This record gives sequence, C-alpha cells and structure tokens, in this order.
Amino acid sequence: MSVSRIVFTSLNYVGWGALDNLLPEVERFSPKKILVVTDPALEKIGLVQRVTNPLVERGYDVEIYTDVVPEPPLETGEKLVSFTREGKFDLIIGVGGGSAMDLAKLAAVLAVHEGKVGDYLNLTGTRNIEKKGLPKILIPTTSGTGSEVTNISVLSLDTTKDVVTHDYLLADVAIVDPQLTVSVPPRVTAATGIDALTHAVEAYVSVNASPTSDGLALQAIRLIARSLRKAVENGTDKQARIDMSNGSYLAGLAFFNAGVAGVHALAYPLGGQFHIPHGESNAVLRSYVMGY
Repeated sequence: MSVSRIVFTSLNYVGWGALDNLLPEVERFSPKKILVVTDPALEKIGLVQRVTNPLVERGYDVEIYTDVVPEPPLETGEKLVSFTREGKFDLIIGVGGGSAMDLAKLAAVLAVHEGKVGDYLNLTGTRNIEKKGLPKILIPTTSGTGSEVTNISVLSLDTTKDVVTHDYLLADVAIVDPQLTVSVPPRVTAATGIDALTHAVEAYVSVNASPTSDGLALQAIRLIARSLRKAVENGTDKQARIDMSNGSYLAGLAFFNAGVAGVHALAYPLGGQFHIPHGESNAVLRSYVMGY
C-alpha cells in the first residue's frame, strides 16, 4: 500500500469574519516592523486598510508595499526581496490574489538568504533554501489561487514561468475571509473561480492523488460548481462568496498535496509569454485537456 505525504499550513482561520483573528496572531509574533505586500488596486479601494488600520491603531510600525503586478516577472520578485532585506522587517503580511501572496512568501524567506531570487528558481537555480525566514501571514482577497496554503511562489520569465518552492514558504497563518472577496469584479471572480475548479479537478485525477486529497477535491468541486455562477452574477451573494472561499481553500489543499496536470502545464507558457491571466488560460485549455 502506498504512503501519501500530506502537508497543511500550521494554522488556518476560514469563514465569514475570519479577519478578526489577525490582531491576536500578529501579537503572537511580537513584531517591531511589519511589511504588508498587496495589490495597488486594493489600496486604492480601501480594502487593504481593513488589514492595516487595526495594526496601526495598536501602535505597530506598518509599511505597505504595492509594487505588485499580475503574473509577476522575476524582476518584481528581485525588487521586493531587496526592499525587504533593506527594511529590516520582522513580519510579512500578504494581502490580495495569488501574485501578492506569492511575492510575500518569497520576500519572507529570501530576505534572510544571500544571492538573487533567480538563484533559487526550481529549474535553473544553483542555491538551496536553508532558513525558514520571517514569519508570514497570508490573506487572500480572491477565491482561486490557493496560494495561502501552498509552498510555491510563481514568477514569469521571458516565455514561460518558473517557481521557488520549499516548505519554508508555507504560511505561518492563513486567514480566509469571504468578506474580503465581495468587491471582486465579475470577470476576476470568474477567472479565479475557474482556476480553483481546475485545481480541484486536476488534483482529483492526479496520479499522486490520495483519499485525503480526493476528499478535499470533491468537496471543492461541489462548492464551486453550485456557487461560481452565482458569485459572478451577484458579487454580494453572501453564501456564494462563502462557498467560493471554502472551495478555493479546499482546492488549494488538494492540489498542493496531489499536484496539478496538463491544464496548468500548458497555461504557464501562455501566461509567461502572452501575459494572459492565469485563470483565463485555464478556462481556455481545460475542456481540451480534459477531452484528451
């Protein structure tokens, strides 16, 4: 009988109002200087302030970093890691979609390492990750990437993508609050939702699937199938947003422990070369790959 390696993040808060647990968790790390990595659009609409304001009111020194773009190139990762090293931060909080959370994980770990980010890429890197790095809290504002529960940071290269991956990239705390997804536009809701659905489907049919990952994947499929269209059509549908957050979270756990397959393998070069949003690449390719 085969043995499956099952890995989860150490602490997760999931559900409507989960963000209320942020301040107690921050206090547990006793930070002096906090870096919040987020998307500039989230700062513009005031969403990131729901994270930072309670921290500032409690007296923490908080700096917001918004040089984050979709499908972030290697250069964006290099710039953030340098900024983190120079800033002497002792806690990293990633707020946003997969790009912001991937970059936050990268900065937290590589801030305590030498060399460039490119030295640690999975396919071409020559250095190994040896230190856990700074503590990190990840807070998704979309329902799709599952980055809050994985050990991967994805970066775009000239014509494809590569990753930095190590269990030290896993979040110390993940906070999944559906309230933070209510303002996500319909197109982004659809694209990220398809990404989550693809995670679940590919995890379920993976050669590395296990009874544990199958259970996670099947429940994710159920939740997403019944609620994705509702969330796209009415972003304020509370139950649909709850289902999508839970489905994305479960799908992330499923594919992290079972892997993904052909859809994601083909989507990476589309995103890397043509800068097509990852979820939209998956949507275009999924029916063809599954048919094959």
